[in-house]
Amino acid sequence: MKNWIDSQNSINQKPGIKIFKTHNYACKLYDTNGNGFSFTNLENSIGVIYIVRDPRNIITSIKNHFSMDSYEEAFNMMDNKDTWLVGDREGRIPEAMSSWDNHYLSWSRFPKNFHLIKYENLLSE
Repeated sequence: MKNWIDSQNSINQKPGIKIFKTHNYACKLYDTNGNGFSFTNLENSIGVIYIVRDPRNIITSIKNHFSMDSYEEAFNMMDNKDTWLVGDREGRIPEAMSSWDNHYLSWSRFPKNFHLIKYENLLSE
């Protein structure tokens, strides 16, 4: 997390439009010394295209994506405001996801160019 902004600054030095896909929520996290690290900032992100999915349908997706044993485990992950996917879990890079509602609210409050797309509409249209 300490490299989030520096990495984006480095990537954005190259010309051209870049689109980043993430499961992270728009958060600020603190290390054990109390230093705060934001996921992104207005210098690096000109807007957000947020694809929202009906939480009742996410449970199956989470269960399958993370190879979970039960729907209860997937639900508990969706409901946990402190959810982290630990880097050693199936070799994944840690992600700050939080709960479904916390995640949605964090991005919907982004102060610039927020555009919402419903996943179910992508399927039907």
